[in-house]
Amino acid sequence: GEDPTWEDFVTDFELKFFTAHFRAQKKTELLALKQGTMRIPEYEAKFFELARFAPELLETEEDKMFLF
Repeated sequence: GEDPTWEDFVTDFELKFFTAHFRAQKKTELLALKQGTMRIPEYEAKFFELARFAPELLETEEDKMFLF
């Protein structure tokens, strides 16, 4: 098989060490995220910061575009 990527490691680490409640809270924040007064780079950074806690929502590029 393939060696795991750094992204795979980080995802596995976060799933193991962040509580389900914390991950659910971040998922809710992601679903409610609006650009508002944030500039696009700020919004993008916040989006991907929260997205790492809900990888099941972003399995495809279409998923990412829909939520972004």
